[in-house]
Amino acid sequence: MADNINTVNHRWIREAFDHVEFAIDATCGGGNDTVFLAALAAEVLALDIQAEAVTKTRKKAAAFPNVTVVQADHAELKRWIDHPADIIVFNFGYLPHSCSSMITTPKTTLPALDAARSLLKPDGLLSLACYRGHAGGMEEWQAIVSWIEQLDSSWSVRTYTDGRPQAPILYHLRRMEINPFSTKKES
Repeated sequence: MADNINTVNHRWIREAFDHVEFAIDATCGGGNDTVFLAALAAEVLALDIQAEAVTKTRKKAAAFPNVTVVQADHAELKRWIDHPADIIVFNFGYLPHSCSSMITTPKTTLPALDAARSLLKPDGLLSLACYRGHAGGMEEWQAIVSWIEQLDSSWSVRTYTDGRPQAPILYHLRRMEINPFSTKKES
């Protein structure tokens, strides 16, 4: 049986980082990623537009003084950030075990991804978990794929899915630090 994307996501993040200064859970939902990041980062900011998600995350992360949870739309990411992040995590779709009519959409997701890209440190990581099996999920995933395709060559992309037609897909987008001397020819 294939691993679920959350298990893979956490494993990949651990492979990439032992410790980070600042991490963002831009769609905190039930708080699982927030708690995972709290054990890895000196500071974590968790956002969600839904009051229920914020309440769940605050409860789950109560033991972590390094976590701040705010009720906000992920499209407003820049409003809440005053310094670059090492990791920004997104889970697109809807809050599990909740009303599935309130979903993330390209209208807010694409501006959130643009903001995240500008807020990420060099060699930082964007983690995107795309859930395609609900109403609106396939359209959002297609918009995210188009967004990824327009990234320049300084980004590496790693993906995971279990292969089912509408299975969730995980993307890890890593901006590689560019050496300004790498294009110069030696004399």
